[in-house]
Amino acid sequence: MTEPQQETNGPITLNEDQQDILRIEVAALLRAVSGMRRDTYEALAAAVNQGEVSGEMVRPLEELVALLLETRRARQIYKAEGERVLTELFHETPKGKEMTRQLAAVNRALVALRGQSLSGVRIGMRTIGHFTVTINTKGANLTLGVQPRSVVVESVETGGDEEAGA
Repeated sequence: MTEPQQETNGPITLNEDQQDILRIEVAALLRAVSGMRRDTYEALAAAVNQGEVSGEMVRPLEELVALLLETRRARQIYKAEGERVLTELFHETPKGKEMTRQLAAVNRALVALRGQSLSGVRIGMRTIGHFTVTINTKGANLTLGVQPRSVVVESVETGGDEEAGA
């Protein structure tokens, strides 16, 4: 499965809280990397200090913020407030915007189940890190795919069967 094309949009303006956290984290990365990666993070550090990240620096910013959130480093070091600050920043990145679109699509599909009685709910595993949630009602069967970086509607069947997935 190919990853959706990421848009770069315009520059991402950083607020003071975002800059404070990112200065510390980029400095930590600079102590650990060399070569082209070091050049990339030096350029990112300069952009963070200016308070605006644009162009080819958006992807390294996006990857760093995702890493801080996924590993829970943001919460461990900067507590709930730091996690909130970085989550807001992630939502401004192309991948964050794509996740927001995916979640909106899932929520639109879930609206079809409003008011219906559930006849079955099942969690399955396609492979490590890829789970499914199947929801059955008399009127519809909905399967969601859940992966570390996405939740998507995998299938929708109308005229659901109360026995399906039971």
